[in-house]
Amino acid sequence: MNARKTNPEGVPHWFATQWALCLLKVSYAGRYTMSARNPQYSRKRRDHWMYLAVHEGTIRIKTFAFDRTLQAGQHAILPPYRSGEYRAVGDPKTVSATEIGINVQPFLRSGNPLTRLGLPAVLPQPRGRRLRDRLRHIENCFSGWKRATDLAALQARGWIELVLLEYVQQGFAADAFTAAATELVPPWVQALADRLSTDCPNPDLRPQALHRLSGFSRSYVNAMFRKYVGETPREYLHRCRVRLAMERLTGNPEVPLAEVADICGYSTQSLFNRHFRRLTGMTPGQFRSSQSGKRRTARQRRK
Repeated sequence: MNARKTNPEGVPHWFATQWALCLLKVSYAGRYTMSARNPQYSRKRRDHWMYLAVHEGTIRIKTFAFDRTLQAGQHAILPPYRSGEYRAVGDPKTVSATEIGINVQPFLRSGNPLTRLGLPAVLPQPRGRRLRDRLRHIENCFSGWKRATDLAALQARGWIELVLLEYVQQGFAADAFTAAATELVPPWVQALADRLSTDCPNPDLRPQALHRLSGFSRSYVNAMFRKYVGETPREYLHRCRVRLAMERLTGNPEVPLAEVADICGYSTQSLFNRHFRRLTGMTPGQFRSSQSGKRRTARQRRK
């Protein structure tokens, strides 16, 4: 019941839980070559995380926050930065690399777990063709660094999720991330989070009662829960219920909204609407309509 608890793939439970609630969008992707005649390359990336895989040569990336050197056969995830300088170093001064800009949107205020890894961590690329094939698929979606179509963007998102997950698995296996990322979560905090997530459909579930079961004061429980989970137990319970509602609305488009509210632990539909809108920015009805529109668009593209 701690942050070192892992699933069969070797990813800590806390990371898998938060990562599942993040929406990824590939903003740009492509492969470029830097030669000795033009060794410097700089960009501003305030909102994007960047995945970089070096295929040939050695590149140095220097920003205000970090200074990293990647050689051929290495890859890394770089956190957002205001400005940076790229420079081909070594001999020969020729670099070939794949660069992918990723916008990570934590859903329902769950937090972006990448911020806890102390990135960038430079790792060797996995052997074999799997990574190269995935990167080629992503590059093809942004042919010539052009804006991708809606369908191509969805395809790129699927491929980048696989690339990032493999990188994260590799980093945890090599113990390449910071100690802060593996800080132990107190067992009672993990137990409380598991209880809220599992029993969220129960309308009688009250975080206040669980405070007493923990043996600590309400203020202390709130402070510790916010430290390790990112929000108070009450906020976490609402997020779990809204997440369950989203799954119901997506998988059962014909179920009445009042029934969805009842299934997800809400005593009234107005309370359900208020929490859903506060956490997602739209009403349950609007969310259902948006999902129906996406399904229709997907069917039309397949035709």
